[in-house]
Amino acid sequence: MSKLIFYKEYLNFINNNSNYKESLSDTWKKTLSNRKKFFSISEFKTMRSPGNPVTSRFLDTTYSLHTDFFLNKNKFLSDILKQKEPEYGKPYKDISLDGKSFSSVYLKEAKYASIIIENILQNKINNPIVLEIGAGIGLLSLILKRYFKEKIKIILIDVPEILSLQKIFLRNIFFNNYTFSNKILNNSQSDFTFLSNLDYQKKPFKFDIAINFDSMNLIDKKDVNEYFGFIQNNISENGLFIFSNRHGVSSKSYKNIYDYPFDYFWKIKNFSYDRPYLTCSEASHYFM
Repeated sequence: MSKLIFYKEYLNFINNNSNYKESLSDTWKKTLSNRKKFFSISEFKTMRSPGNPVTSRFLDTTYSLHTDFFLNKNKFLSDILKQKEPEYGKPYKDISLDGKSFSSVYLKEAKYASIIIENILQNKINNPIVLEIGAGIGLLSLILKRYFKEKIKIILIDVPEILSLQKIFLRNIFFNNYTFSNKILNNSQSDFTFLSNLDYQKKPFKFDIAINFDSMNLIDKKDVNEYFGFIQNNISENGLFIFSNRHGVSSKSYKNIYDYPFDYFWKIKNFSYDRPYLTCSEASHYFM
């Protein structure tokens, strides 16, 4: 991507949503406070390096994986790890598996992706439309797209600042091989569609799989309720909601996993207590 595109993608999202921080939880407002608005090209190109200012404070670049991770490799995870982790962003690849080096964050997302892939195939969803809320830098979407290729369409919802970084990251990986859009199209879905948390409800759309990992616990109840309402009203009849979160972090977030507003039409396929990686807190993750 050219220098012009780097800045255009980032600044367009920020400038067109200048008041978006007013809608954030106290956790997100604190996280994004005292953050630079402009970054150099070299900082964008190393956005996955530890300590990089583009992603510092709100996107992880390293994790300490739990030892159980290496004991539970399934077929789909093995297939994912046959491909190298992309070099864009200069990730810190400190783990060696089968002769290839990976970052701990990539391996975490690969494990999640393997579970999602298994469920999509079990449910015989041939051309899945996936909605991911809070996608980080976009690693999970990257892995799913690499696996399903043109068969899958992915819609990402996030705050504008992070959404712009997801688009920069994914476009640098896939270049012109796939289509990208900032809105829901009438006739067909783009390969990747990027929607702001401020206006994703403007135009209803259908999808087969909803995904949220480790972000609903960071936002206020009212926003969680809107996300759940949107998912439950628009997901396909036999759709999957893959949900993994820990206890609430924001002062107005849901504090416990059983408080989240699932309606009575869901059938729980799997519910488990999991520790896919270690953090500096005692928080535990629950996977549904």
